Amino acid sequence: MKKVYVLFGGNTAERQVSVMSGTNIWLKLQGSKKYAASPFFLAPDMTVYPLPYTFALSHTVEEIWHNCKEAAAINARLQPYVDRIRERLGLLPLILGKDAVPTPVSLKKFIAMAKADNAFVFIGLHGGMGEDGRLQQMLDDASVSYTGSGPIPSAVCMDKSKTAEILKQTKSNAQGLSKININLNDSQNAETIWSQAEKKFQGFSDTFIIKPQRDGCSAGVVRLYSAADLDTYIRLLKQKVLYIPSDTLTHQPNIVEISPEAGTNFILEPFIETDVLLIEGTELKHTVTTGWLELTIGVLETAGQYHALNPSITIAQSHILTVEEKFQGGTGVNLTPPPITVISAQQTQDIRASLEKVAKILGIENYARIDLFFNHKTGQIIIIEANSLPALTPSTVIFHQALVESPPIPPRQFLEKLIENAQ
Repeated sequence: MKKVYVLFGGNTAERQVSVMSGTNIWLKLQGSKKYAASPFFLAPDMTVYPLPYTFALSHTVEEIWHNCKEAAAINARLQPYVDRIRERLGLLPLILGKDAVPTPVSLKKFIAMAKADNAFVFIGLHGGMGEDGRLQQMLDDASVSYTGSGPIPSAVCMDKSKTAEILKQTKSNAQGLSKININLNDSQNAETIWSQAEKKFQGFSDTFIIKPQRDGCSAGVVRLYSAADLDTYIRLLKQKVLYIPSDTLTHQPNIVEISPEAGTNFILEPFIETDVLLIEGTELKHTVTTGWLELTIGVLETAGQYHALNPSITIAQSHILTVEEKFQGGTGVNLTPPPITVISAQQTQDIRASLEKVAKILGIENYARIDLFFNHKTGQIIIIEANSLPALTPSTVIFHQALVESPPIPPRQFLEKLIENAQ
């Protein structure tokens, strides 16, 4: 069987989602008859540890890193208990191998190991160098195959402004949101920026979304209600905080994690008021207001051919979908495909065709997830962002979308398909 090195962890705001993605990929591939998967942990200091089975089952980056660094002491403390338990169960003594204490290697050495083993690298990282093209370039330079897009489309998709700029230059009916670029080092104050936004985004709403220009998913994304909110956000980011405490900003019930690699460039976008979708008991209640709906859709690429999966609607409990609602089981409601009472079957087909064109324009390879707004009154599509390495946690919607394909693609088969198509 071909070896697969599953790499996850890192130091970004999405590092815990990466752990969920990476361990899920590795565990699901344990049942594969084609691939032999091994877990590898990218520590916050950018060293890589080959993980013992038990360490890979920890819940957070911090727990895994602690266990790796303290492996010798942990094993010594547990060994007497292990010996007694195995004796009572009539099992032979357990002889710990050299892999029981994982030895860290550089990222460059990890790639060399993959090359030497003729291994495929399944990238379970989110954000930072794992998603912006830097890791992809290193793998290309070593002629090691991997999941996701290559260096150039990865860099394009990571840069939300660049994504919108490229779409603006095309005749696609799917366009990017209007944006105002903010550099934390500029001298403009929040009041001036807010006034510019009110003029530029007139007709959308009087509240705005701020997010890092180069980061993935929900990291650093906040809805702002006033210039005072913007001023607070900028002040905290200048202080290089790693998270914004809950209730710091208006209507901000959850903490907002900020990636250490968020940088100084941010973008301000209009907040799109969507129709109200609520689940009451087992029934969906749809109150039509603006006609806008927020959707997400997976796209697969094979030898230059694109196939969009069915879109999903994720119903948020607050104003913005949280990381937990997107990727953690039991915290969000996903409707895949959208009910025909909300989006007609023809509109669903039109969305899929449009997103295949978007993926081709952006040069996406292997697979991606694209977040968008769709107006069921006008048919207009606005692209929020393209994720070149979407999360693959047990509850992420891309697995749901694969399961409603005809014929259905079960999760392990879906992962195997990604590997096959990327080689």
